[in-house]
Amino acid sequence: MHLDEQIPLEKALEISRRRGVRFGIVEHAGKPELGYPGILSSDGDLRRWLDRLAGKPVHRGIQAEGLDWMECFSPALVAELDYVLQDAFTVPRRVLRGPGGDGPPVKLWTAAVGTIEDPEASMDRYVEFHVALMRRAPIDILANPTFLPAAIQKNCDSLWTRERMERIIVAAAR
Repeated sequence: MHLDEQIPLEKALEISRRRGVRFGIVEHAGKPELGYPGILSSDGDLRRWLDRLAGKPVHRGIQAEGLDWMECFSPALVAELDYVLQDAFTVPRRVLRGPGGDGPPVKLWTAAVGTIEDPEASMDRYVEFHVALMRRAPIDILANPTFLPAAIQKNCDSLWTRERMERIIVAAAR
């Protein structure tokens, strides 16, 4: 879970105690230009995050963002985390548009995605993006691997073919 104004750390701990579960708490981590408020982008940021959760009955994690998030942190500090979660929700524009798709990364849950002209080709690139995420950095959890933007969600069953799913599963197992 992410902490925010509605559920600050103290409230999360109270909910955890009441429900008898131990939460994993994450903060976005990666390059600051990705635009997430409070994104952890340096060893100092990550150290403060770890210290803030130290001694609390929670699992300490990050939600890694982008392909180059590891450039922000030393491996020794990342090793202090209980887990690294990553999803493929923020993708390079070329994943949706092809090789000529220049511009800032696209957040798949937003209207900025627009129309996807060639869903099949975009899906192949999206699967490759998932594989690249798992190949490039140490992640423990690949979250929401079958998420699709609104523009193509209605075709989920035909776009998520067995071959595409197996490609991601094999990469995760590796």
